[in-house]
Amino acid sequence: MKNFDPQRYKVAAKRKGLDEWVSGFLLVNDAGAFILDDIAYTIDPETISRTVGINDPGGAIIHENDIVVWRDEYDGEILETSVIIWDEEMASFLMLNQDGLKVDVEDSYFYYGNRFDNENLLSDKQREYFAK
Repeated sequence: MKNFDPQRYKVAAKRKGLDEWVSGFLLVNDAGAFILDDIAYTIDPETISRTVGINDPGGAIIHENDIVVWRDEYDGEILETSVIIWDEEMASFLMLNQDGLKVDVEDSYFYYGNRFDNENLLSDKQREYFAK
């Protein structure tokens, strides 16, 4: 296949019962949810995060549920914090900003963590969205 990039089809998730993230290819069957890499990892299906298809300016692969930030170019201060979401209605990945508004994903934002491990970084509007 011309220009086939398997990285675009990988997902990330937390291993079941462990505080460890793994990435690879998703397999779901009657036995559970797994990520396949060199071996099969049993994962927590609530944490499955699909690759968005872009990298941040530093080269980090961006996933659904990632927290991304836009920084002041002069002093590095964080000006905006957004979370990558899948929007069913738009059938696309979007960023949920601090005000709870959905905006297009931009590759100028830097990876900062994920919402599962860094809930304290979410705004009240973002928490309300995920509580639905």
